[in-house]
Amino acid sequence: MFDINVKMLYFFVKEAIPLLTASKEVGSIVVMTSCVAYTQENLLGLYSPAKLAVVGVVKCLAKELYRFKINVNAVAPGIVKTRFSRKVWKGREKLACKRFKVYRLAEVEDVSGVIAFLASK
Repeated sequence: MFDINVKMLYFFVKEAIPLLTASKEVGSIVVMTSCVAYTQENLLGLYSPAKLAVVGVVKCLAKELYRFKINVNAVAPGIVKTRFSRKVWKGREKLACKRFKVYRLAEVEDVSGVIAFLASK
């Protein structure tokens, strides 16, 4: 879980920084985390602490990379209806909404607009 969420982020940023700093434009890094970074979910094992570690890495990167004109943001949605999250919500959307205190589950389009905004000039 930490390899996928934290180590992968490190290697991605390591490769992206030279490309982003070579440009005269302001660069953007947008990272996906999750609302469970802030609310431990017992059913998810190490997923919650791994996503919390991602939040910590993003905070450090934002402070370090602003001087290079690189914005770093994280998006932490609730349950987004994807294949990855299907086991959490499939057949029990109302229960999932109640558990996460939302009126509906997010669609990919809900989150992609936010990411596009954060990545834009």
